[in-house]
Amino acid sequence: MAKPIRTLASLAAEDNPLDDLKQVIKRLRSSTAESRHLEWKSCGLFGPRATIRNKYRSVKAAISFANTEGGFLLFGVDPSGKWLGLADDEISELDPAKITELINGVVYPDLPAINFAQFSYAHKKFAVIHIPPSTLVPHSTFKEITEIDTGGIRKIILAKHAVYYRQGAKSDTATPLQLQRMVEKRTLHIRDELVRRVREVPIPMIGRGHTAGPFPRTTVTATRLTNDPSAPAVRLIRTPGQANGVLLHEELSDGLFDEINNVLDANNLLASTENQFVFGEEIYYRVYAERHHVQLSDGHGDMLLKTACREIYAPLLFWLTNLSPRIIADELIHAVRNPKHPMVLSIFRAFILLGKEPTAWLDKLLDRRYKRFPQPPEYYWSFKRIVERTVVNRQLLAMRVSSNAILEIPDVGTINISKLLSVPEEAAAHLSRICFRVFKGEGNLRPLARQLDIAAYGKQIEERAPQIWEEIQHHAIT
Repeated sequence: MAKPIRTLASLAAEDNPLDDLKQVIKRLRSSTAESRHLEWKSCGLFGPRATIRNKYRSVKAAISFANTEGGFLLFGVDPSGKWLGLADDEISELDPAKITELINGVVYPDLPAINFAQFSYAHKKFAVIHIPPSTLVPHSTFKEITEIDTGGIRKIILAKHAVYYRQGAKSDTATPLQLQRMVEKRTLHIRDELVRRVREVPIPMIGRGHTAGPFPRTTVTATRLTNDPSAPAVRLIRTPGQANGVLLHEELSDGLFDEINNVLDANNLLASTENQFVFGEEIYYRVYAERHHVQLSDGHGDMLLKTACREIYAPLLFWLTNLSPRIIADELIHAVRNPKHPMVLSIFRAFILLGKEPTAWLDKLLDRRYKRFPQPPEYYWSFKRIVERTVVNRQLLAMRVSSNAILEIPDVGTINISKLLSVPEEAAAHLSRICFRVFKGEGNLRPLARQLDIAAYGKQIEERAPQIWEEIQHHAIT
């Protein structure tokens, strides 16, 4: 039984359908018109018949295929659909390296895949370029290509800073809705790619012996994995009830940390205004899970702090431990002068960690603004209830818990707050894991992430408080 011919759309969507060239040729032969996934070209990209217009109309089609659903450029077929073939010199000039250089010489980011094949049909020679749908959309041109027509008028063939999209059988600039779709596609790709897989390590049984207890005896060889004499020793046991923790093995994707900063760079390109984070709450949590690897010198930290203060109710204290006091003061002052609920609650916690004097200053500022209001906002009363508590520990005050309180951490169990505050590194590790789970869809863990943020970085905020408070006072006066 003959294998059915697949649709052009399904072939175009593959990474490289030219691996089964016979199938592709059959489908191309059955096409009676150009379409969303097919464009005909009567001559090659290079050679005596190739003009600037022919070259860059092909480039425009390739970019639009990448930004849409993939497609084929078939060389040797005229606009009416006649299979005329290419001359020998045109075939010899169609080199894959030259094709890639031509296309990627005008577009950013580069198209990640460009597939090419030559074939003969009815004693004539043809060539086909396949462009799969890209996950790095939107691809935008960074050069303008023009040509002077026979009337002496310069016409634009390829516009600069254009995002081309396949619309029917034509390649045209993308509409706002199509741009939105591309951004959503890129965001989904980021979600899938920025994955740290953390898993329990199965400990193989090295040796067995006779034992009187219910558990078989395991022999474990002690091995030093670090030269740091202060590194804690780890003892492996078989009984979960006797364990203080779970041994975790981290498996990191190649280039993961570069990818995180690449995402932030892409965000800057897509943002309509400076320092705007367009990828939303879930991606913010994914970035925060790898916060130590964000290149703060590139302005990424400023943008993320601004996002957490104004747009997303999420952990933010790590940025306060690393950014300059001036940047921190500017953003905190803006947040209290232009409060947005619930983000302002994070600002309240930051001021509490800064100490008594900053907390009292904020208390007076809120009183001046809201005390005469017949019905002040609820966050005003929330702050008043916090400052009225007689709690010495600023972290406990910011968390609004007592020293005997416990946190329930998934897959770990209950942890006493006081114990967690004494080991901020452990709190930071839990915070990363919880942020990753929020990114994966467990939105109910957001409050836990904010509490762990205080446990992890509250003490560092207190240590930086004098410099930050000095900048706040200077900012408030000026």
